[in-house]
Amino acid sequence: MLSAREIVEGRKKTPKIPIGCSKKEFEPDGTMEEICQIQDSLLEIKQIISSERIKKLGSLSQAVWQQELKLAEITHQVGSHWSKVGQRINKKLYAYPEEALYLLESGCLEITYNDVPISIQRAYFVLLGSNTGVSVEKYRVYSFLSGLGYKVVRHSPQNQVKSFTEKVKVQDEPLTSISLRRSNSEPDIEVSKPSKKLKVKDLRSLVECNESYNIRETLRKLEFIHSHFNVTDSILNIDFDIYAPAKKECSNKSSKKGPDCRIVIYRGCDPMPKLDNLARKYQDNVPVISAIVFPDHIAFYAINFGLIPNAFDC
Repeated sequence: MLSAREIVEGRKKTPKIPIGCSKKEFEPDGTMEEICQIQDSLLEIKQIISSERIKKLGSLSQAVWQQELKLAEITHQVGSHWSKVGQRINKKLYAYPEEALYLLESGCLEITYNDVPISIQRAYFVLLGSNTGVSVEKYRVYSFLSGLGYKVVRHSPQNQVKSFTEKVKVQDEPLTSISLRRSNSEPDIEVSKPSKKLKVKDLRSLVECNESYNIRETLRKLEFIHSHFNVTDSILNIDFDIYAPAKKECSNKSSKKGPDCRIVIYRGCDPMPKLDNLARKYQDNVPVISAIVFPDHIAFYAINFGLIPNAFDC
């Protein structure tokens, strides 16, 4: 336990985050002055990362990480931010991994795992990864937007489907054939019974050995089943709904109005999505923004689906 004097001294010695600078205007020249500036910047950042944070235990909210649920159970609430984050499940308040880690880094929450408080470094290993379904890229986007004051909520497909079905009337058609339908409105695959049993003499090769084909023609003949699945469809799932800071009536529990935009997150090394795939997400007139996460920065791109104004009306 720290004394009152040590707490006050710790608050005074809290290092400040260095101010970011713009990109270099020239190529590095390798001079001693430049090397010293780089070393000083790296040393300053290292001191900030390794410095201990001093917080009063009474000013921190308490949470217990539930590995089975992959949620943080909030046992003690401090502050007004709990009206914007967390979910009520069976009369208990839980926080998603990205919410718990962000509050831990902000100095608002203490998380215990196996009755031991975990550090920020340990929390990155426990709360992020394939075991929780929250990648580092998703957390970086969540942390960046939350730090700017936006309300970042996990996307709920039910709200999108509900608003979209209000505009489109679905007509029931009688079932005329047996079909297997995949999700995401994939084409039907009709299944029919064979008319007769096939014999070996009825079978023939798609490509004959005595015929001369080039590689493209050979592959075209072998492609007797056309694939309708896009590789990039798996990375085009909407991750978060974003609410502007000015909307005080919006919350992640219940929101009468729709979000201001939606975020699709993928890495910079992933293939670029097709425009028709992005347009498929733009169904209820809520803008869809692509967040491309690079190692050193995050880029946001939006596609305007509006029409070009008439030149004679300008």
